[in-house]
Order: sequence, then structure tokens, then C-alpha cells
Amino acid sequence: GEELQWAKKSIYNSYIFLFDTLRNLISNYINASYYGLPDDYYRNYPGFIDSVTREEVLAESARIFQTGLIKVVVGSRDLAERLKKFGEVVVVE
Repeated sequence: GEELQWAKKSIYNSYIFLFDTLRNLISNYINASYYGLPDDYYRNYPGFIDSVTREEVLAESARIFQTGLIKVVVGSRDLAERLKKFGEVVVVE
């Protein structure tokens, strides 16, 4: 519905900032290489966003939030090891 269209529009509007500096361009290239993304990943990125459906968002949300609680911690990478005693740690860069 409306929320999904708003989210897509927000992503589209911020897309240009992936390429606004040389640092961002290089970072995108490194990320694509590191994660094995195809050469045309960023060219096709808007289409990937456009193809996301409400059902996919609901399914992924159910998977992520199945335990009912997620905590987000921002800090240096060494925090991950110390936090593992509290549960699963997912590092997002």
C-alpha cells in the first residue's frame, strides 16, 4: 500500500547519493566485488526496488521479527564478540 510506495520513493530519492562522491563510487565498486554482485547491479538497482512486493516485505518482516524483539547497536566491530553472549549478532556494514 501507501507505506510501501513511500519507502520505494524514499529509496529512489536517495539513490543518487550512492554516486555523489568519488569515495561513494569506489565504495560501491568494492562492495559489489566483495559480495560478488553482477557488474550491472547498481544500474539495475531501481528495478530491484520497484519489484519488491507487499507480500515479500511481510514475509521478510515475519522472518526477522519472529522472536519479537530486535536490538540495534551501533559501534565498533569488536562489540560483536562481546554481544554474542546475549544472542545472535548480525553485523551490517
